[in-house]
Amino acid sequence: MSTDLRHSIEHSIRVDQVPTLPAYVSQVSREMERDDVSIGRIADMISQDIGLAGRVLKLANSPIYSRSVSDTVSVDRAVQRIGFAEMKTVCLSVGMSRQFEQDLEHFDIVQLWKHSLCVAFATQAIIPFCRVDAARKLSREMLYTAGLMHDIGLVVLARQLPEQYEQIILTCLEPGGKLWQVERAALGFNHADAGSWVVRHWGLPAQLAAIVCYHHEHDMSEPPIALYAKLLHVADVIAGMNGYAIGDVAPVEPFAVSAWVDLGLDDEDIPQIIEETQKRIETAELFAALAQGS
Repeated sequence: MSTDLRHSIEHSIRVDQVPTLPAYVSQVSREMERDDVSIGRIADMISQDIGLAGRVLKLANSPIYSRSVSDTVSVDRAVQRIGFAEMKTVCLSVGMSRQFEQDLEHFDIVQLWKHSLCVAFATQAIIPFCRVDAARKLSREMLYTAGLMHDIGLVVLARQLPEQYEQIILTCLEPGGKLWQVERAALGFNHADAGSWVVRHWGLPAQLAAIVCYHHEHDMSEPPIALYAKLLHVADVIAGMNGYAIGDVAPVEPFAVSAWVDLGLDDEDIPQIIEETQKRIETAELFAALAQGS
C-alpha cells in the first residue's frame, strides 16, 4: 500500500472507531504454533471470555462434532472434541463475528457475515481442484482467514462514512457500476484497500493484508499474493452462485480467466466445486448462528 493511499484512508477513517479483534484470537494462534501445544492452556484462554466459552461448548455439542447424546460439560473436553486444527478457525470466526453485530443502513449485516463465512469455506472446497503445483503454494488457514476478512473494509466504510456511502450505493444501482470501482472514484480508495488497512491495524500478517487488498484486482498483484487473491476471487464468485452474494449493489461477477488458468482449474470442475461448497454451507450456517450467539 502506497503512503498516499494509506494517508487517504487514515484521513477518512477514525482508527479509534475501528473495532479490535478479541485478544484470544492471537493468543490461541500463538499457542497453536508451540511445539508443546496444550489443550489445558487453550481451554484456559477460551474460558477467560465467557461468550467464547459458551459458543465453543455449543459448537462441540452440535451435530458437526457430537456423536452422542451426552453433553460436553467442560471447555477442555470441548477443545478436545473439536480438535486443535479447528480451534483457530472457531476462535477466529467468533472473533470476526463481533465485527458484524451492529446493523448497517445499506446492507443486511447477517447476510454479509454469512457471505464472508461462505467465501471462507469455499476456499477450502476449491483447493483440492487446483493444479498440484499451485495448491502446494497455498495455505488453507491463510485462505480461510482471508475469506472471513475480505469485506471487513466494507463494514468500516459503511459505518464511518454513511453519507458518502449512500451516494456510492445509489451510483452502484445504475447499470455498469461495480461497487469497488465506484468507491475508489468517490473516495480515492475502496473497501479492499480499507480492509487491508484494518488487517494491518490489527497486527495481522502483511501477506494477509495484501490478499485482502487485491481480492478484486488480483491481476495487479505479484506472486505469491496473486495466487491467493485469485483463489479468493473464485471463492467469492462461488459463494454468490450458492446464494450468498452481498446484495443488489454487488452482484455476482463472472470468473476471471486468469484466475481459472493460474489455479489450474477446469470448467468441468465448476459443478463439483459448487456442490462441495454447498456441502459446507450447513457448517457455515451453524458457525454463523453459534458465533453470533443465536
